Amino acid sequence: MQAALHQGLTRHGAAASIVTFFALLLVTRHTYNVGPIFLLLASASLWLSGRRTPLPPLAWPLLMAFSGYVLAIGLSMVATGERLSTLDNPSRLLLLLVVLWGLWCWPFRLEAVWLGASLGAFGGLGIALYQRFILEMPRAEGFQHPIMFGDVAMLLGLLALVGLAHALHTRRLRRMLVLYLAASLAGLVTSLLSGTRGGWIGLPVILFALYRYYAPILPRRLWLGSLIGFALVGFMTYTIPATGVADRIHQAIHEVKTFHQDTGAESSVGARLELWRAGAKLVREAGLLGLSEAQVHDRLRALVDEGTVRPPVLEQPHFHNEILQHWIRHGLLGLLALLALYFLPLRTCMRLVTIHAPELKAAAMAGVVTLTAIIDFGLTQTFLLHQIGMMAFGFTVTVLWVAMLQAPATNEGASLNVRSDLEQPYLPEALHRQPPTACSPCARDPDPRQ
Repeated sequence: MQAALHQGLTRHGAAASIVTFFALLLVTRHTYNVGPIFLLLASASLWLSGRRTPLPPLAWPLLMAFSGYVLAIGLSMVATGERLSTLDNPSRLLLLLVVLWGLWCWPFRLEAVWLGASLGAFGGLGIALYQRFILEMPRAEGFQHPIMFGDVAMLLGLLALVGLAHALHTRRLRRMLVLYLAASLAGLVTSLLSGTRGGWIGLPVILFALYRYYAPILPRRLWLGSLIGFALVGFMTYTIPATGVADRIHQAIHEVKTFHQDTGAESSVGARLELWRAGAKLVREAGLLGLSEAQVHDRLRALVDEGTVRPPVLEQPHFHNEILQHWIRHGLLGLLALLALYFLPLRTCMRLVTIHAPELKAAAMAGVVTLTAIIDFGLTQTFLLHQIGMMAFGFTVTVLWVAMLQAPATNEGASLNVRSDLEQPYLPEALHRQPPTACSPCARDPDPRQ
């Protein structure tokens, strides 16, 4: 079995697993886990076979962010007496660290991410159109909650957009340009058809970041044409009554205006605003390790009985805000762990995206886009509380991190493979120096790719 797994996890096997994950993310309920599970088993088998290729220092920010988050949630679980199932989603990050090592041993092309995201965006759009116009459902939801369906669709569209910028930058895969452009539009349209509104809050920031790092490289007329194209699609989606987009926007504005009325907290937006009011009061009691689910319900019930907040808050399963959810349920330690999970990887990606090496720049830019989008989604939804949310975040960041590790970097004409940089500090200074050849993983261990 080990020999079969070793043989299967080739460059093409790793790439196929990545494509499969993104392609199935929206079109099935749980089968998107097939790719990560295969990589996990193959990575574990490779390790048990005696391969001990070390990870470079550049992997440490992700190792610390993932493991620190799981540790914080685990300590909170023990302190509050919650069920072991509390660790179900967070524990996936530890398993993804095994996948991180496995992918490090078996290189893949970054185009696997762009292709998988494109296929996933098209699949999501097909389901959204079917549900909205054939089944006449009020909101497209796929096999998930409508908000999660729309947010993940937007993430896939944004990854395809980074793929488009990368293809234009490298002048390779020109035949894929139409595919990536269409996929980016498909992801955004799918998000609109789902009726998701919160994910659009941070979209201008994400597009600005993409423009900032790629504007000096790509022609200005291309940016102008892309901007006009996206604006045109958005305008058409808004003005066509059958999409329901205009109704959702007008409904949200109305619910904000009527929030202070007696029934204002019974609407979708009103319930969130009331939850955030209640959550702001509960964070004072959360302490270092947070409150249990029962304690949170009791505190909310007490606030309702006092007349401080309105009854609809008792009907909500969570606080519809990632920061509030972690602060209240897992305390100050959980909040710090969440911020580290966001910003340790984001800081690294933002520093690496400035390096003028196409593969490294694209992987880091995709990391910036992914992490910024996840933060954005968490403003109005507990994205990481859902299995699809945790996997969309964790697996995407893991794959992009390995792509950064494997990417060749250049500085003033000198070429350097980041994979070989095992002895140097992990940020851009290390990418500017050629490491000793003896430090290569292949010099320490037989290369499993041979």
